[in-house]
Amino acid sequence: MTGVQTCALPILTSGSHSKFGIAIDQLAEVQKFLRQNDVRVTGLHAHTGSGVSDASVWGEQLQRMLDIVPLFPEVKVLDLGGGLGVPDRMGQAALDVERLDRLLSGIVASFDAGHGVEVWLEPGRYLVAGDRKSTRLNSSHTDISRMPSSA
Repeated sequence: MTGVQTCALPILTSGSHSKFGIAIDQLAEVQKFLRQNDVRVTGLHAHTGSGVSDASVWGEQLQRMLDIVPLFPEVKVLDLGGGLGVPDRMGQAALDVERLDRLLSGIVASFDAGHGVEVWLEPGRYLVAGDRKSTRLNSSHTDISRMPSSA
């Protein structure tokens, strides 16, 4: 085909040049827009990744989000995004959900004095893949535990 150009650039799903959302360095401009248009922000969402099996990555993302909550005093929900990691190759480590629970719960407990912020995760394939375990999020959305599936 003539006249067809291809692009070999990667699609960035995180960082300041991500195809998703607003970069942290743009928050001052966003706040100005929100004030000018009388917009209330009650939830923030991040795209942490897909298939993230390292609990510390989720903890770092939660901390970054909590660091900007003071800029949005009406925020009640932080959605860390999704893709809880499940092994899809031999020898690949599984997500340690007990560690993830302790880590996120500890971070929220140290922050949440009176804020009432809920932390949400989007489990993705984790619900149906791997060891056929399911994820249960309690009412605070920080208690992640493994339970045998009913299947």
